[in-house]
Amino acid sequence: MKEDIIIQAVRNSLDILYHFTKGKRELSLEEISQNFSISKSTAYRMLQTLTYCGFLKQNEKTKDYSLDTKSLELGSTYLRQIDLRHVAEPILSSVSKQITETITLAVPKEKYAVFIDRFENPSQNVKLYCDIGKTLPYYCGAIPKAIFACFSDDNIQNYLNETELKPLTNKSIINKDQLLKDISMTRDLGYSFSDQEVDIGVSAVGAAIMDYTGNPVGGIAFADLSITFTEEKIKYLGNLVKETADKIGYKMGYLKKN
Repeated sequence: MKEDIIIQAVRNSLDILYHFTKGKRELSLEEISQNFSISKSTAYRMLQTLTYCGFLKQNEKTKDYSLDTKSLELGSTYLRQIDLRHVAEPILSSVSKQITETITLAVPKEKYAVFIDRFENPSQNVKLYCDIGKTLPYYCGAIPKAIFACFSDDNIQNYLNETELKPLTNKSIINKDQLLKDISMTRDLGYSFSDQEVDIGVSAVGAAIMDYTGNPVGGIAFADLSITFTEEKIKYLGNLVKETADKIGYKMGYLKKN
């Protein structure tokens, strides 16, 4: 968008609203004036306008400002309208042009993850096939394990107690203690690694996509032939898949905690 069509007063007003996402519940006129390098009189008019329109409210005692119901309505409307596949598509399409690994997108169900999309670089020499609609249990594969690691400890234990851990390959993790160690590592790194757990000869890194509730709404994975996965590649793709999942999560309303 061209800078010359931007109305600075509108931009400043929107920036003020966004500033409330930084963690502080209430902001004073002085803070707004200093943070945005605008005069107190200008800041006051903006704050009063946002208050009049229902986006802010003023504390009668402290005279500080906080978000009001119109801000909630706007955010809630956006969240009702967003769709994971629609949000993820442009981001994953862009990433697929930068890497030679196959990218998959899946969503969580009660007992398993369901694959809903796949992205590939046209220049890929090796095509890795993944059925849209394919399901995988949470203890097996990069995306399922990334989502599984987001569950509470109680929910993980309940799932393991209720689920028979059947191997898909001789590389699948079906020992509960080993699986719990894998979950712990996934939490520490922010991404999972699946070494031929679903298909022999294919490995992948995965990360969960969080939504505005702070819960996993999906997951993505970058997969390639196992022989290509060096320690350096795992670390590089792991960080990239985590970064990509965070970008999608941000679009889904997730505000990552520092």
